[in-house]
Amino acid sequence: YKATLPHVLGHEPAGVIAEVGEGVTGFAPGDRVVPYLFRTCHHCRACEAGDDAQCFDLQGILGVTMPGAFAEYFVAPAENLLRVPLELPIESAGLAVCAVVTSVRAVRRASLESGQTAAVIGAGGIGTLVLQGLASRKVAATAIDPSEASRHQALKSGAVRAVAPNADVMGADFDRVFDLVGTAESMGLAGRIVRRGGRIVVVGEEPEFPANDSI
Repeated sequence: YKATLPHVLGHEPAGVIAEVGEGVTGFAPGDRVVPYLFRTCHHCRACEAGDDAQCFDLQGILGVTMPGAFAEYFVAPAENLLRVPLELPIESAGLAVCAVVTSVRAVRRASLESGQTAAVIGAGGIGTLVLQGLASRKVAATAIDPSEASRHQALKSGAVRAVAPNADVMGADFDRVFDLVGTAESMGLAGRIVRRGGRIVVVGEEPEFPANDSI
């Protein structure tokens, strides 16, 4: 996706409604909300299947192809808004509509069962959310990341083991491997450590390995 310059960034916002448009019901000024990022057609094959992020007639993505939230005010369709519970800090709520849904979908697509094993290549923000999701399903997960700080955070997020990419994981036989990096190198590693008949879930992507439809 390419935006037209000049462009306002900001794709994981949360905020308080300042004003509602004509005909809007169910929301009022003062409501705490987060906006779903994708403006979709609602009637293509992908939308009707509940896979609207793959919409064939996508109207725009907040902060990516259309003006985002790094502004005093921004506009979002009422149908895209989700309420933020009072107990959830507004500063954290914006993660729900991108990082959180990405990790939740990745874990669901993996179709893992309790007692199985997984490896997570790349223990950054979404990687740690994936690890939390795996821990909640009682899946033993190994985090693979070059950063010592990220490996430490991975262990706090539910990983049973955290190692550097050059560590001895070649003898591993993981049921599932999550690639949060999306390079030829990381995909090569994923292929070497997944068990025969296992599954690789690609979340990250780089220009050398585009993976727009992987999750």
